Amino acid sequence: NNRRKPLKPDQTEVVAGEHDKWVIETHSEVLDVERVIIHPQYRPKSILNDIALWKLKNPVELTEYVDLICLPRTDVDFSGMQGTVLGWGWTNADGGEYSHVLREAQVPIWSASECEDKWEKDVHPTQVCAGGGDKDVCWGDSGGPLAVEVDNRWTVVGVVSFGRSGCAEQTWPTVYTRVSSYLDWIEEHISDICNPFDKISLSSSKELAVASNSTIE
Repeated sequence: NNRRKPLKPDQTEVVAGEHDKWVIETHSEVLDVERVIIHPQYRPKSILNDIALWKLKNPVELTEYVDLICLPRTDVDFSGMQGTVLGWGWTNADGGEYSHVLREAQVPIWSASECEDKWEKDVHPTQVCAGGGDKDVCWGDSGGPLAVEVDNRWTVVGVVSFGRSGCAEQTWPTVYTRVSSYLDWIEEHISDICNPFDKISLSSSKELAVASNSTIE
């Protein structure tokens, strides 16, 4: 929940290429975290600036199971597009069971005005809404990506931040951190930024993972 203290590097690890948590997968790789970079203006009560970077101690090996995802362009409006969300969260809001396999769902991305009308409050420009159908994110999916495929390349549009207490409530969207609002901050910590229209650069000596500060558990 939002009162939980951020994890320290020695308290967590990243598993690249994992699909089934119940199976020892030879194609997955466990990576140690060197540094957790919390956005300096993160506010737990308002859940604004709900974004963090994890700097890994060693480079990620890219394989058929592990690949890069591009950062978004600031001049692209994703409203009305179909996004894909991924996670190991609950499969049923009433059952309380986490999925042991990585699952995905297709969700429509809302405009800011549509989201504000539904939530009956201002949606900050650094947030974006998606979902509202019979499939959506749930408890344990916070920090997961909202991605859109553009010109055969995947772009991370948002990071799961918060939603209503029930999961996949009809007509109610989930609120995500809008990644394009934080490109300058991200660029401060990495040497290469890619977008769906540029060639992906692999020259970074270490990889960064984007995550949410608020974990729904």
